[in-house]
This record gives sequence, structure tokens and C-alpha cells, in this order.
Amino acid sequence: RHRMKLAGRWILITGASSGFGAAAARKFAEEGCHLILGARRDERLADAAAAARAAGAASVHHHSLDVARTAAVEAFLDWVRSITPRIDVLINNAGAFFTTRQETREGIEQTWALNHLSPFLLTRDLLPLLRAGNAPRVVTVASAAHMMGRVRLDDPEFRRGYGGWAAYSQSKLANILFAR
Repeated sequence: RHRMKLAGRWILITGASSGFGAAAARKFAEEGCHLILGARRDERLADAAAAARAAGAASVHHHSLDVARTAAVEAFLDWVRSITPRIDVLINNAGAFFTTRQETREGIEQTWALNHLSPFLLTRDLLPLLRAGNAPRVVTVASAAHMMGRVRLDDPEFRRGYGGWAAYSQSKLANILFAR
């Protein structure tokens, strides 16, 4: 199987401060990629950026990103556009699970906002940079929970009958449907 050359590619990763996002950043850094990292926790994001630099990234750019806030996503997008004319790989990794219904500052149910609407916005608004990329790819991290999901077209924000697993599995199903 042919392995794609990664050195020199521009990789954007959300949720890059820990877990899968930080591990992916280190791996891409080892391949000599340019990294753009976004995450909510600035101190942990700075640590992940330092680890990526130490692992050999061609360059590392990091910026605070609270995917629960549309305004923060838009500010992050403006910043990304200011540092690169292209994105080769977008990894929509940021997300969360909540046992109780919570709303963002903008009044959107938090699971829906974080796990689905933000990746949708990021992908849609980065399309020009992705189209300028070299064999661009979009990876949206989902989970097997999508198999339990059902999109509630009449109430996607679970204003009635909130259940943590139901909201999470719906958001992951929406990720799969959007990717397809």
C-alpha cells in the first residue's frame, strides 16, 4: 500500500491539547508537518505545541479555540487564514459528552454545538483553504456511539427529554452523515 508523504503538509487539529488530538499532533510533528493546533485550555495547548516542536514539526502555530462558541470559531478561522493559504488535513477532534443538558453562551445545546455544529462550520469555512491543499483530507472524529444515534429533526438540541447518551450519539451520527 502506498503511503502518502506528509512532510511539509499543513495539518489543522482541534482538541489538540490532550488525548487523541495531542497524540496526532506529535505523530504529524515527527513526519515534519506544519501544525495548526486549537484547543480550549491554553496552558495544555501550549504544552502540546511545545511537545510538537520537540518532536520535529516544520512549524507549530497554536491558538485558543472554544468550539462551543461560534464567535470563537470565527475568530480562530480568521487567525488560520492569516497564517496559511492552504490546509492539507483538517482533523475535527474537539468534542465532549455531557450528562446534563447545558447551553453555550449563544443558547445552543452544548453537545450539538461542540460535537457537530463546530466541525460543520470549520469544514465549511475552510473549504477554500482545503481546496488549495495538496490532496486535502477532512477527518471528523466520531465513535461507535453513532450506531445508537437518531437525529431528532424536530428537536436536535434536546430541549425536551435530554439524555446524555442520546445527545452524544445523535451528534456522532450527524458527524458520519455530514462526512458522507
